Order: sequence, then C-alpha cells, then structure tokens
Amino acid sequence: MVELDEVQSNYGRLELFMNGKWAQSHSTSIQSVMNPAKAQSIAEVPFATKQEADEAVESARAPFEKWRELPVTTYHYLSPDCSS
Repeated sequence: MVELDEVQSNYGRLELFMNGKWAQSHSTSIQSVMNPAKAQSIAEVPFATKQEADEAVESARAPFEKWRELPVTTYHYLSPDCSS
C-alpha cells in the first residue's frame, strides 16, 4: 500500500479555524478520528465550547453581511465551488 508523503500517521489534536486563524480549543470534549483500514486513531477533534462557537459565528457575521450584498454575477466568480 502506497502512502502519500503529505499523509501522517497521526495529526494529533486539531485546531479550530475562527476569525481567519487556527486556534487551540479550550474544550475537554474530544472525538477521535479513526483510520478504518488500520483501526487506528489518526487525529483528535475538539468539540468547540459554546463561547468558541459564539465567537466563530460572530466573526463570520460582518463578512457575510458584505458578501450577501454582492450581485450573483460577482460572487459566482469568487466562489471556488462554482464552475465557470
């Protein structure tokens, strides 16, 4: 079996992406991510605390207010998921 260079055996505890930055969670609630082929844990994902979730939502609010005012023809070209 070939493993890609960028694939690690374990990524450790993952961070949350909030307000354009990666940050450690203060949560004590964690879920393991399993590799089903090897039945091994490859990462730990923290469940965001209420405060962290509120912060993430609030930090997304201002950019969303600007984004929703753009005409469809503008954001169609800005979105990586839209095909030309």
